[in-house]
Amino acid sequence: MPGPAQPIRKSLHWIGLAGGAVLAALLASLPTHGLSVDEAHYALYAYFPDWSYFDHPPLVGWIQLPGLWLGGGDFAMRLAPLACWILALVLLHRLTLRLFADPEGSRAADGGVLVGLTTPMFLILAMSIRPDVLLLPVTCAAMLAVWRLRDPAEALRTGPWLALGAILGIAGLSKYTAVFLALSSAAVLVQRHGRAILSRRGPWLALALAVAMASPVFLWNAKHHWVSFRYQGLHAAGGSSWQLGELFRVQWEELKVYGPLTALAVGLGLWKCRRSAVAGFCLAFAAPPALTIALLSGRGGSINYWTAFAWIAAFPLAGMGLAQGWRSRRTKRWLVGVGVVQALFCLLIFARIWDGGPAEDSPIRRNPVADLYGWDQAAARARELATSRGLNSVAVVNWTLASRIAWYARPFVVYVLDERFDQIDIWFGKLPVGQSTILIQWSRLPYEIPVRPSTPQGFARCQRLEEMPIRRGDKIISRFEFFLCEDWGGAVVSAPQNTEHISAY
Repeated sequence: MPGPAQPIRKSLHWIGLAGGAVLAALLASLPTHGLSVDEAHYALYAYFPDWSYFDHPPLVGWIQLPGLWLGGGDFAMRLAPLACWILALVLLHRLTLRLFADPEGSRAADGGVLVGLTTPMFLILAMSIRPDVLLLPVTCAAMLAVWRLRDPAEALRTGPWLALGAILGIAGLSKYTAVFLALSSAAVLVQRHGRAILSRRGPWLALALAVAMASPVFLWNAKHHWVSFRYQGLHAAGGSSWQLGELFRVQWEELKVYGPLTALAVGLGLWKCRRSAVAGFCLAFAAPPALTIALLSGRGGSINYWTAFAWIAAFPLAGMGLAQGWRSRRTKRWLVGVGVVQALFCLLIFARIWDGGPAEDSPIRRNPVADLYGWDQAAARARELATSRGLNSVAVVNWTLASRIAWYARPFVVYVLDERFDQIDIWFGKLPVGQSTILIQWSRLPYEIPVRPSTPQGFARCQRLEEMPIRRGDKIISRFEFFLCEDWGGAVVSAPQNTEHISAY
């Protein structure tokens, strides 16, 4: 029979979850900034629905179709990541309850949700769509399904296997790193039941369903010469030789963006559960992707949000670590102190979002939100300039500048002038030789204007039309310049004129 504290804990859990959702929704709806590079790129996925895409599987686009149907405003396009984050926390709570028996389970589940509510990277993912945010609820769902199938009686039934297959199919539509979920699921179940489990039809039905659901990815890639797999392979491999210093740098960044409280709570949970099956189960899902991505980081081939699904796999342990650590006076002091540091870091992130980044002439160049302002204004003005001159397109020199212009200028065609092939080229193609367009330059990432004869091919001539300063409060944080460029001669190799202006977003 539940004790009197249990209803209170349940109430606090739902109050905390609702409060965190409201906070993330308010931040996502701030009218002060537009979509980021990635947000705009994936919003275009929804605008151009397809079976898959150059750099990612299709679900990150499909899931944003409702936001597009609601008008495609900035807040509407941020509903999907917010919903994924809330669903992930709900499933995390349920998973932790399943892994631990009461009364420890209830306390650990609340602790896990608390960690999810206060992890800086998770709050960023809740406000900004990426394929990685899709994997958060999918990882919890997969772990729930596999934990259920560890029961010999459940493993004899077809339904649980089909549920696992459907979850892994959704994972395959989310991101290529979802292969770790499939491998971890198989390893846990074979270790639990032995290789004899492979002689049953359940695992094969799960595999067939997962492959069938993920088949759009393979069909699209077969049509496009397997470009996604080649691109992601090169991306993961990095562009330099392996360096120990680079590995340590990336892991230090990882600690900052996931928070010291999160790392401490996971460590405490591992120590508490070191002899239990739960520790091995969570590590089976968390360790392989975390270690692989850490090794890749030594070559500069990883991004810190790639490990988000590995962290959430360890959050049941983090919840237990918080629950047990709170019982010790000394450990409680450490948790409070580290928690304050993590909370201050979260506040710093939100303060920067509200502030808008450094002024254009500031010596401080790196800021996580410095490039979120003015793109809608620039796209609208570029369309006006193009239309007034009878042109039907605008252009940028490099692909990194294309997604937000393409999103806010839709349905205008946006050409990328460099020779690199990517998703923008699949949508719009290359600027035809001999054609004229409006070229946009951005002061935080300026490129050399491709004009002959200083640049092979390029334009015959470019005329500067006007400049648009972007203000945030009393400071100018960036500028857009617009050029009328005529008689295009072909793609060029692009390089930024000043890499200090590159945003850290």
